[in-house]
Amino acid sequence: MKKSALAVASITAVVAMGIAILPLFATYVSGLYAHQLANESKATSQGIFSTIKGLDAGVKQAANNGFPQPLSLSAIDQGITLEIKEVLADPLRIMIAGVAKDKEGKYLKEKMQTWEGEITLKDKDGKILKPFYSTGIEGDLPAKQGSSIPEKLNWYTKSLNNYQIFQRELNNFFNDDHPLPDEIIVEYNVTEIKCRENGKLTRTIKGNWNFKIPVDMKKAKRATETVHINQQYSSPQGTVFAIKEMKFAPSGTVLVTETNIKGGSDRDMYSFQILDEKGAIVASWEDVRGKYPDGNNGYTFGKNVIAFASVVQYNTKDKTTFFSVFSPLDPNKKYTLKLGEINKLEKANFKTPKLTLASLVEKPVTVDQNGSTITFGNAELKKDKYGNEEIVIDIKGMLGKDIVEVEGWEAEDEHGTERSIDYIGEKSKDENGYVVLEGKLFMDTADFKIQTGESLAVPPDKEIKELTIQYLYQRKIQPDVSWEVPLQAKK
Repeated sequence: MKKSALAVASITAVVAMGIAILPLFATYVSGLYAHQLANESKATSQGIFSTIKGLDAGVKQAANNGFPQPLSLSAIDQGITLEIKEVLADPLRIMIAGVAKDKEGKYLKEKMQTWEGEITLKDKDGKILKPFYSTGIEGDLPAKQGSSIPEKLNWYTKSLNNYQIFQRELNNFFNDDHPLPDEIIVEYNVTEIKCRENGKLTRTIKGNWNFKIPVDMKKAKRATETVHINQQYSSPQGTVFAIKEMKFAPSGTVLVTETNIKGGSDRDMYSFQILDEKGAIVASWEDVRGKYPDGNNGYTFGKNVIAFASVVQYNTKDKTTFFSVFSPLDPNKKYTLKLGEINKLEKANFKTPKLTLASLVEKPVTVDQNGSTITFGNAELKKDKYGNEEIVIDIKGMLGKDIVEVEGWEAEDEHGTERSIDYIGEKSKDENGYVVLEGKLFMDTADFKIQTGESLAVPPDKEIKELTIQYLYQRKIQPDVSWEVPLQAKK
């Protein structure tokens, strides 16, 4: 339960942060963009977003092109002053920079802060603005405009250089039926500040700091151009990709792709690359659970992706829209989208014989099933960072042809108790393209039970000496997937 909760939190973070897509161009688009910028203020920003390290390239470009809006808003309570210093916004996202100071006017000693409270978006007439689709794992139907997810959870925060950066993607917020207004009011009512040092909570400051933050969208709207592509591909297995449009905004470019991939955490995944005229990869989208060959675990998104601004939008149970946001590309160049791979989750039938943990140190066990070969090695009893006992087992292996991932690790001990297992390790590909695993399996020896509203680790009654281990699912690449499409505007 402990690790499941962490996984859910991670998924929520990913959803809140959003998901990504790309930048594109056309000569007349770039000409229009340049013309619009030429007619705007010539002064480039020397403000906050131009100087903060750790922000993505799209923010830097928009900041240097004069899109930040300086502000001087403040609220005082409990001897603490919160200030809103700057806003940067376009049709892709809103970013707000704020600071917290003590009664002497100095930054709080804890640079890492979380400003808790309520956020509401309104137009200038006071009408509350809500997203027209949910980006939750299971998704909402269009009729459920404005899902029950609190607006604060749609904002991603960073602590950088004494500034608190608040960011929200807008891809699922405005479209032709829900037009972007010329002005947005962000009402931010802060009720407590949680301060951390070295990742640990040091203090919580309760109070009331209320802001109405004006966000002028007119300039960014004029500098944004939408190019309709409307190209479609169907794989031999029936997966449909329809590239709908590209949107060139000051802080990035979004590629909107509609698919018949069903929503859910077990959905099909895919990847594509954006190539320039010389065939070089300038951007890529990797909607997969691993990256090769460097072995990073988790979603990797790809190259030049602005992760939090990208969104997977589950329109219905049978249709999904991907908003992939990339750092701005050169609008004067021509590009091509090349579909990489589509992988599908399928049931697997991989199961070990009984493994005697004490003997694995001296005699590793190799299991060869369904084209995959995995060796189970040294097993140790350790304590995790929470002080709970866990069994850690070394594994190495090579997955079968076209298998890119295995999921759903489980174990059963000699007493008949079923337990979940976490795999943590690296992945790579050998010279023949087969995926190689090397890492460890982690299994809690205790059961986790709810007692008086808390999750408690209950040690097992009997010592665990034997385990039977299996994984339930594998991801396999669809064969014969091939598609290239030019990404440029039609004159």
